[in-house]
Amino acid sequence: MRDLDGAIKEGLDRSLRTIEPPPLQVHEVLVRGRRLRRRRAIVAVACSLAVVVAVGTPLLLLAPLGDQGNETGTEPDALTVAAEIQLEPGLTDVALGSGSVWVTGAAGVVEVDAATNRVRARVPVAGTGDHSRIAIGEGAVWVTAPELRDDGSRGNLVRIDPATAEIDATYEIGDPITGVATGGGSVWLTIAGSGPGELLRIDPSTGRTLGRVRVVESPSLPIYAEGFVWVPGPDLVTKVDPATMTVVNEFAVPNLRDSGIGSLWGVGNDAVLRVDPGSGEITATIPAPRAVAVSVDGSTVWVLVEARSSDPVLFEPIPGTAAVARIDPASNEMIGKPLRLAGLQVIALSGDAGDVWVADYDSGTLTKVRTEAVR
Repeated sequence: MRDLDGAIKEGLDRSLRTIEPPPLQVHEVLVRGRRLRRRRAIVAVACSLAVVVAVGTPLLLLAPLGDQGNETGTEPDALTVAAEIQLEPGLTDVALGSGSVWVTGAAGVVEVDAATNRVRARVPVAGTGDHSRIAIGEGAVWVTAPELRDDGSRGNLVRIDPATAEIDATYEIGDPITGVATGGGSVWLTIAGSGPGELLRIDPSTGRTLGRVRVVESPSLPIYAEGFVWVPGPDLVTKVDPATMTVVNEFAVPNLRDSGIGSLWGVGNDAVLRVDPGSGEITATIPAPRAVAVSVDGSTVWVLVEARSSDPVLFEPIPGTAAVARIDPASNEMIGKPLRLAGLQVIALSGDAGDVWVADYDSGTLTKVRTEAVR
């Protein structure tokens, strides 16, 4: 069986001769290390024997991403790059809605027409920096601006009117916002602290905080799904009842990233994890070396794979080793061949209507990927 690099090498570029196992993927590094990533160097989470062993482990021990067809034996549709839109470097997140692709990053927010692939609008937003997040829902585009602004404020939530692409409200939260989501008539924010994090429920009309509850440490992007709010951390996820703002349970599941098809989806230990939202149990572990993000689009689960590093300690990305892959949720197996991407620091993806959009932090490129029938 073949790993992701093997599949990319064989299907897309036979010039790659060697493959090295990656350093441990830890959510805290991905969240807090993006400022250092600008210099293309992320300090390893730990210089322990476990890391040394992981670096020395033969790649055969890493779970492979096979090149698979479907059950009828027919060739699956191939992935292809449909468009590349050059934006400013420092992209951090992407979201889709109402025919537009919304991207946030160090330079602010950009709206791209999903059909024509042209920039519709640029929205300057102060304080976005290297950790801005974006979500669409409750009648608006929501952008987090966690960095210090010239006016002395920090931790701002910005509301953009999707019809005009103009800022119509800014709410100062005052805390280090790490994620944003919408659902159930509210906007949901995760806040980092020195210990446990917090989940905030925000009124989308007034910006008033309607409730808050303590959750996992180092919380990332909240997920509103199956009638609950899920707050992921590096090792645990907190399940919150939105009506009472109380913690229902905590599950030992790392790095949840999305929901769909009756499941929660996360990444960890070179795999995509499928989780039952009722029990919190991992129902499937799908091999995916270096997977960093997941986006569920109808009957397809898109997987973003970060570039391989040439250095086991500093993040020195190797060009052409990042990729997009697909999972069939019916079989919990990879579909066809992954598509190799040129980006050095692919950081976010969002899928809708059969396409998936990938943001690259380093180059500022927004890439549109779609399926194409094999002839």
